[in-house]
Amino acid sequence: MPLRLIPSKDGSTVYFEILEVKGIKGYADFFDAFNGNPTFYPRYFPRITAINTQAASIGDSKTLGGENFF
Repeated sequence: MPLRLIPSKDGSTVYFEILEVKGIKGYADFFDAFNGNPTFYPRYFPRITAINTQAASIGDSKTLGGENFF
C-alpha cells in the first residue's frame, strides 16, 4: 500500500496518508466476458490520519468518500 507523510505549513501537524487497496472484478475485453474469464483490478482509496506533533496525539482515521472514492 502506498503511503506518504505530509507536513502542515505551520509544522504542528503531520498528515499520514495511506492508499488502501480494494480489488474490483471486471473483464479486460469482450472475449474475456463472453468466455467468463474475469480480470481483477486494484483500486485505491485514501485514508488520512492527522498526527499532532505539539500534543503528541493521533487523530481518528478519515476515509474520503467512504470506500467508493478511488
